[in-house]
Amino acid sequence: MSHVGAVEHPAVLAAFGGVAAAAVAHGKAFGVIGVGEALLRSHAYDLGAKLIIATNDINLLIDRGIEVAARVRGLA
Repeated sequence: MSHVGAVEHPAVLAAFGGVAAAAVAHGKAFGVIGVGEALLRSHAYDLGAKLIIATNDINLLIDRGIEVAARVRGLA
């Protein structure tokens, strides 16, 4: 597909749509894992996703670590 890391590319969204349609056509649930918050509407909700995992443990740890580091820096 040649759009590595470009989840927002229209061709990638079209591929998501194709997978969603195929899932429905075969009586299966369509779901997404790891789609960033900014793309949840277009790449999950609008396509009828039944399972949505918007983050993972690593991202949660990193995000929280960044928040704590910023607060600690503010103490200096």
